[in-house]
Order: sequence, then C-alpha cells, then structure tokens
Amino acid sequence: MNPGQLVLIVEDEPDIAELLEVYLRREQFRTERASTGSAAVQLHRTARPDLVLLDVNLPEFDGFEVLRLIRETAGTPVIMVTAFAEDLDTLLGLKMGADDYVVKPFSPWRWLPASKRCCAVPEHRPPGNRFG
Repeated sequence: MNPGQLVLIVEDEPDIAELLEVYLRREQFRTERASTGSAAVQLHRTARPDLVLLDVNLPEFDGFEVLRLIRETAGTPVIMVTAFAEDLDTLLGLKMGADDYVVKPFSPWRWLPASKRCCAVPEHRPPGNRFG
C-alpha cells in the first residue's frame, strides 16, 4: 500500500460510510463517497480510485450493476461490503469480478486487510471479470 491511495466508498447508509471512512483514513487512505449507483459510476470515472468498497443495496441501481459497469472499462479492485449474505450473492459478486466479498455486520479487521492487499497490487487489472 502506498500512503494516500484513494478508496471510493459506495454506501447509502451514512453511518456505515462514515465508519469505513474513519478506519481507512487512520490507515492513511484518502476517501471519496458515493451513495447511489449512478454517483458511484460517475465518481469512479472522474476520481480513478485505487480501490472501491461497494455495497449491493443502493438507490437507482444496485452494486452488481455498478460492478458490471466498472468492469467494462477498468480493472480497479472492488470489495463488495454488503448485507446480502447468501452464497449465491457471494458467488455472483465474485463471478462478476469482485476481488472480495464481506458480509455486514462486519469487523474492520475483516475488510481492512483485504483493502490493503488489493491496494498492494502495483497496477489495476485490465477490464473484465476474473472468471469469464
């Protein structure tokens, strides 16, 4: 991880977004927030984050659609952080190209190491999903 790497937090619940932001900033990450699917896609295009923490249940369109749109143009690491706990949801997220899938409620010690690991990759992957 390089100090100052940018993490895009996509979360419609302000308390959860703030919690994620506090822990990330303690670890020297910079953060941006989006609370809707369309805002997430737009901010991803303009801010070019090093990592996306992505909720599934979002207004306008869901996190799976956000992930699909990100994967069309970028290989930015994405960690799904969601209350969708079914195995099929996890499998879908990973099949679509998510790098990890963390279920709420969560401990910061579950998703923070994954965030650091994803940001340790020197360059983003090419667009597309991992499992074709």
